[in-house]
Amino acid sequence: MERDAAREKLDAVLDPVTTRYGETRDLFVKTLEQMKSPENIAALMAPKDENVMLLQRMEDSSLRQLWRLTNILMKVRKGALTLTDSNV
Repeated sequence: MERDAAREKLDAVLDPVTTRYGETRDLFVKTLEQMKSPENIAALMAPKDENVMLLQRMEDSSLRQLWRLTNILMKVRKGALTLTDSNV
C-alpha cells in the first residue's frame, strides 16, 4: 500500500515533466517523418549551436589523430615502419 501511494505521488510529480519531453519527442518524430531524402535528415540532425560545432570539430580531430596513431602502431607491429618514416 505504501509503495502504491509513493508511486502515485511520484507519477503526479513526474507527469508534467515527462509530458513535456513526450511532446518534444512527438514533434521531432513528426518533423523527421516529413523528411524523405538522407541529405535532409542529415541536415535536420546537424548541430546548430556554435559550441556544439566546436565540440564536433574537436571530436573529429581526435578521431583523425587516433586513426593516424593506430596506423603507425600497426606498421610498427608489422616491422614496416622505420625511424625516418614516423617523422619524430
